Amino acid sequence: MGDPGKVGGDGRGCKWPWSLVIFLVMGIAFAEEKEDPGSQWVSAYGWIQTGDRLASAELWPLAIGSYIEADRQIKILAQEHPTYEPDVVAYRLEKLKEDIEVAQEALTSGEHDIMMKYLDFIESYELGKKQRFENKFEDSLSTLSEARSILDELIEEKPNEFEAAVETQHELLDDSIDWLYSQVNFKREESRVVSVGDGYDWGTTQYVKESDLPSSEFPVEPFGGLFPNVPVVETPDREDDVKVATDKEIGSGEKKSGEAEGGGLRFRMNSRAKAGGGGDADDAE
Repeated sequence: MGDPGKVGGDGRGCKWPWSLVIFLVMGIAFAEEKEDPGSQWVSAYGWIQTGDRLASAELWPLAIGSYIEADRQIKILAQEHPTYEPDVVAYRLEKLKEDIEVAQEALTSGEHDIMMKYLDFIESYELGKKQRFENKFEDSLSTLSEARSILDELIEEKPNEFEAAVETQHELLDDSIDWLYSQVNFKREESRVVSVGDGYDWGTTQYVKESDLPSSEFPVEPFGGLFPNVPVVETPDREDDVKVATDKEIGSGEKKSGEAEGGGLRFRMNSRAKAGGGGDADDAE
């Protein structure tokens, strides 16, 4: 039976399921906003657990990348918080050094590029996480999208082996990218709102009351300005007030042009009709 604490062991000492280990790395890291020593330790230890599982599956280029990231984070933790569990930190750094050496010995020459690409993924992921917590949503969206592209390229290298190994990472990345995309779109739509400063509330529904409607007590007087020589239609209740617009003033003793002897007004229906006559021009001859 292999040593479960050593790289390449059978892993029976670790009872955590694979998805839970990846969740510790990806999910908890996103949930922790403040860079306190406890959250830094959880993030680094998650990468250690991921490295152990990958090493158990003999996916050495991914395992060594996880160990290197864990080593980097623990060294930052020790530098920023020297009093935080110094004995545990020192033990883990020494253990990581051994794990990296074992993984390097198992790494073949053709897998070096894969290891470097996986480190590029981890770097992009960690930067995108930092940008998100700084509310730089557009930068984070761009960075995490790049991280997902790198992960897709890694899967293409060895689909049968890597696809299942990074499945949970891929799903969590997709969820984070979808959330960031919704935030970026919301901010863009919010910035497009035009403010109207005329004092009128354009966003409120206005109901017209009966008192707002025009009153019918004062009828509008007809106006024939568009057709000066055409009489305006009389209104039943103001027959004595009907007015006709003319081109020039007419004396009180003169008749209006087009008015017949009998006092009624007639229109010329065609060019042959007489203005004030009683029929066609041919009938008058």
